[in-house]
Amino acid sequence: MVTIIPIFIIILTIFLNINYFKEDIYFPKLTDNDRFTKAEVIRQSGAGLKDYWPNFGQEFPNSFSTNIPTFQNTDTHITNYHKQSNLVYTSVNIQNCSDSITLPLVYFPGWQLYIDNMPSEIIIEPNLGLIQTPELKTGTHKIEARLKSTSVQKLSNILSLTGVFIFILVIII
Repeated sequence: MVTIIPIFIIILTIFLNINYFKEDIYFPKLTDNDRFTKAEVIRQSGAGLKDYWPNFGQEFPNSFSTNIPTFQNTDTHITNYHKQSNLVYTSVNIQNCSDSITLPLVYFPGWQLYIDNMPSEIIIEPNLGLIQTPELKTGTHKIEARLKSTSVQKLSNILSLTGVFIFILVIII
């Protein structure tokens, strides 16, 4: 009797979910040449990302990022640039007039911006939701963006570690 209940639950679960094991869309005449064009590869690679894209931008990018900071002034030059998943730093030299630097980094809660080692306001570029600096005056500036854990992330990490610890204790005892 004890082994019948799990088998019944498994069969019932498969029966109730059988419609979810079918393709959403089927393209019978689609060839590899159609599927692997440059535009199609870009579209496919971004399809899953849309589910996780933060709400701070109005649009989703339709091309790959250049992965370097952008600016308006032609007399602005990037002298140093380094990007990691949780840290971006760059040095810029702005000549003749002020300029704003747009980092190739989508804003998400937890990002902190430092300009010349001082905390700075983050301006969110409205189209894609990228991190932008306030207007910087002429001269050389060090820009650094750091991703810090939010309170919710810290609490979630503590709960996860507590759960793992309790699980290990239950197995040992």
